[in-house]
Order: sequence, then C-alpha cells, then structure tokens
Amino acid sequence: VGARLRAARDAKGWTQEAVAERAGCEPITISRLETGQRGLSLTTLYQLARVFDVPLATLLDVAAPPVAVTREADDGEAAVLRLWRRLPADRQGLAIRILRDLAD
Repeated sequence: VGARLRAARDAKGWTQEAVAERAGCEPITISRLETGQRGLSLTTLYQLARVFDVPLATLLDVAAPPVAVTREADDGEAAVLRLWRRLPADRQGLAIRILRDLAD
C-alpha cells in the first residue's frame, strides 16, 4: 500500500506536507505510511483515497467488484447497505465498532 500511496502522491505532484495538510495529519505520518513503518486502518486508507480522488481499490491494487443489493439480500441487509453508503468516512469506523459490539 505504501508504494501506491507514494505513486498517488507523485501523480499529483504533491509533497508529503501537502498530503498531510489535506488529510489532516502530520507529514511524518504520511512518510511512515509510504515506507511501511506504520500500519493504517481502512478508514485512514479511505480518507487518503478521497484526498487523492482515486477509488479505494487503486490504493489497494485490487479490482473493485461492483457492490449491488441482490434479490437474495433481505430487507435488513439492504437497509444497512443503503445507510453505509450514506455514512461519511470519518463515521464508518465508529459504525464498524458498534456493529462488532452488537454482534458479540
């Protein structure tokens, strides 16, 4: 992931400081993410994808399959998916923690 973060930054012509400012973190954080010295959460990765204006799959280097509610999904699953899609990135981590607590 670090190399893809660096490639996205280079493609924009931005410094680590510029990315950090846009992402709301310290430049050392960007440096550590790019070099693999620090792990990152899915929420952070999603925020960086938004900063770079690229799909999350670009930073993960995977093909992103389309997400669709199929006929097999019950009404509850469909409702959760619709709500998830409306959640801002900074609230998704909280939603995951709540769902995990409820499921345990």
